[in-house]
Amino acid sequence: MRPMADTPEHTIELLRRLRAETQQGFADVKHAIDDLTAETRIGNAHIVGLVRFENYATTKMAELDARLARVEKRLDISDPSVSET
Repeated sequence: MRPMADTPEHTIELLRRLRAETQQGFADVKHAIDDLTAETRIGNAHIVGLVRFENYATTKMAELDARLARVEKRLDISDPSVSET
C-alpha cells in the first residue's frame, strides 16, 4: 500500500494526466470537425456549380428551341410527329 502522504500527489498526477488526455481528445475532435466543415464547403461549392450549369444549359436549350421554331416558321416546315405546345 502507498503511504498516506503519497496519495494526494498521486491523485494530482492522475488528474493532470486526465486533463491532458481530455484536452488532446478535444483537440482531435475539433480537428475532425474542421476537416468535415472544409469537405462540406467543397461539396457545397460543387453543388452550386452544377446548379448554375444546369440553369445555363436550360436557358441555352430554351433559346435554341425558340430559334429553331422561328427558323421552321420562316421556312414553313414542321414535323408532324411533334406536337406543338
